[in-house]
Amino acid sequence: MEYNSKKEFSTALTKAISGREAAISGIKELKMSPSLNDFIKNLKPGIKDLSKDIFGYVPNNAQVLEICKLAHSHFSKEIESVYSTGVVIAGFGEDELFPSMYQLVVDGKLGSFTRIWHSKPPIDVNKNKDHCGVIPFAQKDMAHLFMEGIAPSHLIFAREIFSRVLREKSNSIIKDYVHDEDQQLVEGILQDKENAAIIEGIGKEFMDFRKESYVDPIIETISALPKEEMAFMAKSLVELTALRSRFASVIESVGGEIDVAIITKSDGFIWISRKHYFNLALNGEFLHRKDLQRRKADAKKDGD
Repeated sequence: MEYNSKKEFSTALTKAISGREAAISGIKELKMSPSLNDFIKNLKPGIKDLSKDIFGYVPNNAQVLEICKLAHSHFSKEIESVYSTGVVIAGFGEDELFPSMYQLVVDGKLGSFTRIWHSKPPIDVNKNKDHCGVIPFAQKDMAHLFMEGIAPSHLIFAREIFSRVLREKSNSIIKDYVHDEDQQLVEGILQDKENAAIIEGIGKEFMDFRKESYVDPIIETISALPKEEMAFMAKSLVELTALRSRFASVIESVGGEIDVAIITKSDGFIWISRKHYFNLALNGEFLHRKDLQRRKADAKKDGD
């Protein structure tokens, strides 16, 4: 974006910082966060040079400090990037009738500090009212598209469009009816907060619509499916994601044969389909060898 004067750049930067602070204000903070002084020390030297190269203007010292604080706040909150990874643990406890699930997200590192948090409260069907759900991990777009009728990337795009239209309308009104420059800055900040509230309201109504029209009917159907049908559905969603990744992504990050397993209270962990690095039909001696090992272990246990 090009600016006609340093004052225009400074005003836009102040509004952008304020808008981003409002956007992330309600996001939960990590239990531990890096030192703000470390952030300032690492970021401050490069901010002015980067701003000069991109925008042609340099922020003042107060704005540089606010940028560092915003970056620190962003890094210290549970905001997941496209490079995140994690661990999922699911199954049954000895005294539980229904399963539980626990997800840990690992997303970035600064020095010795690692961004790590629980993605959401542990899901415990024994305690929750919802006894059925579809929970995607890693690449979630196709699962969300299947469940909600729209991909997350489209939601983000729509939100950005609405935000831009409201922001441009507010700027136009301020320019035409507010002539004092200081008052323009104050009114711009107020308009940004009001616009953010409007966007949140629209987002909530749209979310309620998707839940009622798409999610709830699918969940109701899934809750009545037998285990093998649930496994088939899970595999199909991964296959759809792999197909999408193969033809519409620069990096084919999902593909190959798919492992599918079911965990039940009575049967434990059961493979439905499982790939091997070799063909079992051509390696009968492998199965025979495993069978002998199992018999020896059982015989030793009986002898003890």
